[in-house]
Amino acid sequence: MGSVPSELSLDFRPEFVPKTISNFLREVSLIGTSSDKASRLESFVNKLEEEMRKIDGFKRELPLCVLLLNDAILALKEESMQCVGRRVEPVLEEFMPLKEDNHSEEDSNKKNDNDFNCNKDKKNWMTSVQLWNTDDDYSKC
Repeated sequence: MGSVPSELSLDFRPEFVPKTISNFLREVSLIGTSSDKASRLESFVNKLEEEMRKIDGFKRELPLCVLLLNDAILALKEESMQCVGRRVEPVLEEFMPLKEDNHSEEDSNKKNDNDFNCNKDKKNWMTSVQLWNTDDDYSKC
């Protein structure tokens, strides 16, 4: 006689051991970075939503399963939102240093003079540009 495959035997050796949401959240709380926490929560929510789609056709026969899955999904989404809320950091400050307010009066005067000269140059440029063609240009063609 041949050997019986493991999935057909009467021995109870489950490959998947179900865990409660609180156990899962305890595991997630031990993860160091919030981005890893969020990705782990998101993957578990996706798995639960996939299970929800599987039992969608059996809503009448399995109403408690639907309620349990909905509660688990909501709890994990709330935890994910809290995790995302905690990870909000001033990213702008890393890439762009904030302006310092301790400028001296001389620096501000130099800046004002430079702004005035720049505006004056712009005005001169605009007066020297011809914005449309005159009749002389057409007669040459």
